[in-house]
Amino acid sequence: MDLRRILAAYPRHLADARWLALGNAGGFSGARIWRGTTFDGREFALKQYSPATTERQLARIHGWMKAALEQGLPFVPAVEPGRDGRTLALVDERCWDITTWMPGKADFHEDPTDDKLFAAIDALARIHAVWEKLVPAAEQPCPAILRRWQAVQDAQALLQNDRARMAPSTESLSLDIERAWSLVPRLVPRMEAALAPWRIRPVRVLPCIGDLWHDHVLYVGTRVSGTIDFAAAKFDAPEADMARLLGSLIPGERERLHRALNVYRAIRPLPNHELVEVLDVTGTFGAVVNWLMRFKSLPKEDVARVARRFEKLVVRLGEFE
Repeated sequence: MDLRRILAAYPRHLADARWLALGNAGGFSGARIWRGTTFDGREFALKQYSPATTERQLARIHGWMKAALEQGLPFVPAVEPGRDGRTLALVDERCWDITTWMPGKADFHEDPTDDKLFAAIDALARIHAVWEKLVPAAEQPCPAILRRWQAVQDAQALLQNDRARMAPSTESLSLDIERAWSLVPRLVPRMEAALAPWRIRPVRVLPCIGDLWHDHVLYVGTRVSGTIDFAAAKFDAPEADMARLLGSLIPGERERLHRALNVYRAIRPLPNHELVEVLDVTGTFGAVVNWLMRFKSLPKEDVARVARRFEKLVVRLGEFE
């Protein structure tokens, strides 16, 4: 891809940087990432967002990120302005931006200590504490609950269709797919029962990151050095961010989960803390259903990466029986 059209919108030090294509950087949204190094050694990330990302949505996210930085949260990337002062570029109906490249590694699973766990929770709580001051307080049914309820409806629709058509043309996923098909119908009633009490129950909704999980939390030692990829940021219950993060870091470790919740509550209230476990369990179910729906159109180049992720999801789902 010729980046000159995009980089022309930015100051010279960014336009003249050396840019290395990183592809989708492990994601499945359709976004693309480049890593750039300027002549003075500074590093940046250039991102082409998925076609679904709008200018309005991205501008709002940039505003939230800027607010976090201004309140002293250095682990949030800074968004670089273009020549016109805007923090995003629109080229061929796709949004682009450039942010600082955050140091560190997403290595929690290599060294899953409490210090690192609590540092991640502390960082998330501090982001929420800043963001909840940006908009008036709102209480409404939890958006994450409604998404998971839809996943249950999707599962019931899938069960009425020919399952064989949902499998990709590869044997690598066949055992996990069959295992998923055996689990989903047995777990639908449990998911409905877990979600039903929350469907109309109002909860506090505020700006949330939306996809803060293991690979998006970078560490230097035990310190969180970066929280990356805010593309999914939206209004939701903060418990949804907690469920996404804790479910990826310490799946099934209830005692550590409750200690992590205490760390969070030392910074800001979490009135519906029991919702975290509900969202964790039903979110795993929803992720499995989502992949079962996507397999028939999955590009061949993504099959190996999806297989690894799907295997972990199915193993976790089996623990809920």
